[in-house]
Amino acid sequence: MDRSFYLVRNKAVDLFRALTMTVMIFVNDMGRAFDVPHWLEHGEWGEDFMGLADFVFPCFLVAVGMSIPFAIENRYSKGKSAESTLIHILLRTVALIVMGVVLVNSEGGYSETGFFTQLNYRPIAIAAFFMIWNVYPKSWSGKWYKTLLQCTGAVTLLWMAFTFVDASGNHFAARWWGILGLIGWAYMFCAISYMLARNSACGIYIVWFSLFVIAILTSPLNEAWGGEPIVPMKDNFLGTLLHDTLHVDNGAHHLLVMSGVCISTLAAKWNALTAGRKIINELCMCVAMIVLALVCHNFWIFNKLTPTLPWVFMAVAAAVGCYSLFSYTAESRAVKVLYTVLKPAGTATLTVYMIPSLLYVLFRLLEIEWPEWSRAGVVGVMNCLCFVAVSIALGALFEKLKLKLKV
Repeated sequence: MDRSFYLVRNKAVDLFRALTMTVMIFVNDMGRAFDVPHWLEHGEWGEDFMGLADFVFPCFLVAVGMSIPFAIENRYSKGKSAESTLIHILLRTVALIVMGVVLVNSEGGYSETGFFTQLNYRPIAIAAFFMIWNVYPKSWSGKWYKTLLQCTGAVTLLWMAFTFVDASGNHFAARWWGILGLIGWAYMFCAISYMLARNSACGIYIVWFSLFVIAILTSPLNEAWGGEPIVPMKDNFLGTLLHDTLHVDNGAHHLLVMSGVCISTLAAKWNALTAGRKIINELCMCVAMIVLALVCHNFWIFNKLTPTLPWVFMAVAAAVGCYSLFSYTAESRAVKVLYTVLKPAGTATLTVYMIPSLLYVLFRLLEIEWPEWSRAGVVGVMNCLCFVAVSIALGALFEKLKLKLKV
């Protein structure tokens, strides 16, 4: 394996991550629109369907996995120890889980007698995130005011956790961890797995295959096969642990991140090959994932919410296709322009992810009500695209103001 492959910034990975975050903001904002094509939306519970919105999150998880070898190998190349790398992984995981849990609690609404409302909960939370996890100037290292800001942010989050009550009277809880929390759990498992198996590509593939087998055994089959998983997951310790405690379900999210790790591992292995041979290999991988998805479709439906194996493998196929396309067109004018436009979503991804929440609060504060015609059909889609453009532009502005979340 050519480890030098990991020591050069991979623009294809950055662009792929930026594109998935951009589309994620777009499909999330589609909630304001109506009368839009169904292929742009999420599939419903139990629906055998994958729309554009159903590709975004799994592709982002694949992008997270693709970045893991680059991040870890770069640390080792700088002389960082395995212990410090493990601590780094655990701290990133804690940060993602904390942010995910804090944000997901707002989905339950707010108690009328409590302090928190739709207008203040997320801005306070996001301000605390920036206090703790902002990329501060190097000149601030060891300064008392940096420590003060970080401690203030931590105390703020603790106060929110102890005082929050939702509209149903429920107190602060992990719930389903939120998007960032799910990413955090999957990232931790796959990053540690890569650390342990980095000297053996076979070991990395074994981890991937093990996750595949677990997903096969624990995923509910379609109605034609009884609608239950091969291994019963109800009323037993394993089911309680996976579903009620860890909320990892069938491990599909871990499988997606590990698929990204495998893609980067194979890309490094193929780095010495000719461009034509690499294209053939990547095309074969893409076709293999599509075939695997279609084979699995005999037993499971395409559905993000469950989540199912056909959904996983079709998303991996899309990820491989996008990465391959960006790899071989990286120097083209069109791709360079696209990278320039979307760059904040790739290099300040977490910051850009937070911006829509702030914009929605701003709309409420200013009492901006979008007329019905501006949210319908094609015009509604254009409205959402404009929202994406504003979010990315603000991400670039935040970077210039030295406000950048990085965990």
